[in-house]
Amino acid sequence: MDGCVRGATRCSSNTAEICDADGSYHELADCDDVSERSGAPFVCAYVDETTEDGHITGHTCVPASEADAAAGGGR
Repeated sequence: MDGCVRGATRCSSNTAEICDADGSYHELADCDDVSERSGAPFVCAYVDETTEDGHITGHTCVPASEADAAAGGGR
């Protein structure tokens, strides 16, 4: 058991994880799998944005180019 708060998210390597009601993290999305299926590089990153569907916060797979832009244009 990780002792996390239900609904909390994190990146573990290149995998987005979410905390369940028992206080344990579980895989939400494997960004390497997303990259393989899409043919474009995806990385795990924290997002905090408002879309037409509402406000979104948490860790998920995003296109690598968007993650670089959010970090200030690359490293």
